[in-house]
Amino acid sequence: MIAKLHETNDKLLLLHELYGRLDLSKSDYDLLRRYLSGLEGERKFLDAMGEIDGVVILWDIYLEDYSAQFDFLVLAGQYVFHFDVKHYSGGYAYRDGLFKSANGRVNKRLMMQLTASEAGLKQFLLKHGFHYKVTSRVVFMNESFQLIGDTDKYILFYYDLGRVVDYLKGNAGICEDMMRLSETLIAHHGDDSKFYNTDDYDMDDIKLGIRCPKCRRVGMIRDVKGHKYQCRCGHRVSNREAVDIVYRMLELFRVDKIRKCDLNRHLEMPDRTLKRILKQYYYKNGTGRGTYYTKDSVRDNQFLDDLVDNYFES
Repeated sequence: MIAKLHETNDKLLLLHELYGRLDLSKSDYDLLRRYLSGLEGERKFLDAMGEIDGVVILWDIYLEDYSAQFDFLVLAGQYVFHFDVKHYSGGYAYRDGLFKSANGRVNKRLMMQLTASEAGLKQFLLKHGFHYKVTSRVVFMNESFQLIGDTDKYILFYYDLGRVVDYLKGNAGICEDMMRLSETLIAHHGDDSKFYNTDDYDMDDIKLGIRCPKCRRVGMIRDVKGHKYQCRCGHRVSNREAVDIVYRMLELFRVDKIRKCDLNRHLEMPDRTLKRILKQYYYKNGTGRGTYYTKDSVRDNQFLDDLVDNYFES
């Protein structure tokens, strides 16, 4: 069972929404691309692990008190398996814990971080009275990745996951103690957004319009009948879905009180239609020109599917 899914922090969500609406700084553009590439690898890993019944899977845990971050923790039998998932591409040479890329860049932190995170997890388990063994592995999920030179038991590749899954299936069986550990880990999951330093942008400079949730292009247009918005890629959304898309975007842009005019700058929807949707699905606050709208905030993980499936072109 999957006990916890990854949630993208608002800093990265904002960059993802700004992309295509204005020019991101090089540092923010590179940050977003690295994140999306890493997320793609993690989704591949989850697709393989998600087929297993009888184990507990936690995707993305950060234990702030121990400075330990985990892409995946899998609870099975008497073990907590820690998998650090990488989506590197191209050729790398490996020796004595060092990864050297074809362009000469050396990564000496990967294996050190794996060891440090494992040590932090062991301390966490001890402090909270759990008696599990811990095993850590780095998993390279990109089929184009090639490792030259020595290897060791801490390194796995995408084609090794078959035997990992078989092993986990052989140790399947969720007990009450595993669920208690899962809940304790989730309760101590911290906010990692402080590690993402992004630039400030002038929201008055953004390109207006509705972003297509399928191809990510900005500029969906209402069809002739006025019931839906359509993108050049052929994807269509209802009027209500379009309002929801723009509302979530304005939330990311930190618009304090979202008014009808804020929404319609992007929607260009007949006033009568927009009023009807807002009345039916949103809460009205204030009166006159001070009227603004709120809604129940529900975070779902459809964003993750859209993020990876529509990974923007190089």
